[in-house]
Amino acid sequence: PVTTALTDWFGYQFHDPDSGAGYALLFRRPECVSPTLPVALQALDPQAQYRVVFRYGYEEDHRETLSGSDLAALTVTLDEAPGSVLVEYTRQ
Repeated sequence: PVTTALTDWFGYQFHDPDSGAGYALLFRRPECVSPTLPVALQALDPQAQYRVVFRYGYEEDHRETLSGSDLAALTVTLDEAPGSVLVEYTRQ
């Protein structure tokens, strides 16, 4: 559920069905005690491979290739609150 509580995570996904690319922007709010968030990304092909870039702050911290099923069941971790991560994905 979407809330404005400072103790909750917040995020949203943008997906382009024509290209199979998109991103999710996830925020850990300042009073959130949970460092992890299971994310249920939508509209992904479970059989496809995706190039995924994780950006924490303004830096590109990590790249990997994930299947659509793994990407759809992604769990993100942010050790500090507040914090944010941008997850960019492109279907290969």
